[in-house]
Amino acid sequence: MSRPKGSKNKSDEVITEYGKDEIEQDMQPDTQTIEPEPEEDKWISQFEAAEHFRTSESTIKMWIDHGHLEERNGRIPMRSITMCKFNSRRVV
Repeated sequence: MSRPKGSKNKSDEVITEYGKDEIEQDMQPDTQTIEPEPEEDKWISQFEAAEHFRTSESTIKMWIDHGHLEERNGRIPMRSITMCKFNSRRVV
């Protein structure tokens, strides 16, 4: 069976009706993106710190006691995590 004569051209008409400018606008990324929270202001729990370092919570508590990590009200600032000497992903 062959296709009807005009079927091939119908798809072209849809594209031209939509317009090249509209297609380009749809391909552009959204300008209303949510910016991530700065790491300096973020505070995490001892459990989350243990997950980050892939160690136990008791190790995190020991590092806090020895002064390797800061803690306030049971929360640890991300700044302290990134600057810790035991952090393999440490920014130097």
